[in-house]
Amino acid sequence: MCQEAMLGSIELTAKARICREFATSLYKRRIFDEAVLLFRRGGDNKMAMECAESGFLWREVMDLERELKLTSEERRSKYSKIARHFEIVGNNAEMADVIFVLWNPTTEVENDYEQERTRLYCLASEWERAVRCARHHSDGIRCVSEFAMKRFHDIDQHINLWIKQFNEYSDRLEEVRREKKAAILASTSRDDGVNDARSEVALF
Repeated sequence: MCQEAMLGSIELTAKARICREFATSLYKRRIFDEAVLLFRRGGDNKMAMECAESGFLWREVMDLERELKLTSEERRSKYSKIARHFEIVGNNAEMADVIFVLWNPTTEVENDYEQERTRLYCLASEWERAVRCARHHSDGIRCVSEFAMKRFHDIDQHINLWIKQFNEYSDRLEEVRREKKAAILASTSRDDGVNDARSEVALF
């Protein structure tokens, strides 16, 4: 029985080592989501956290921070770094989600966070989420309405510009067709003139 337990322990250790080796390879190739999974299966949550941070996988960070029992300062530092990344790349919806995780109800003003989240969801055109978020703070619906009207005007301008460009292209195409038709008629007239001249010469 003791031998079987020992063999089982050796097998588990070998599997964990293999998981960590594969995870390291994936990490180097920047396949972060799969690397995090294998690091966790290999029992190396610290490396899993490092990998999740590198890939800005905030949901995985949220799972791991509970297991690693991070301090509030460590937790805030990691989420702030991820939020800055989403701000830089312009992923407003993800940034809004991270801001929600960052919010500390014991020290932060909820209304300020909800306003910022509403603004970010509007920028990401996540209108349903923006409206749900807007219900929790003053002037929320007004904020969504203003963003929606601005978005409508932007789309309307793009449509009008497209129509203008399409009409200009159609006019130019019609002009090219007329020029081509005139050129063909002119060429045909010249050919007819040459043939008439040859016929007259042949009569002599």
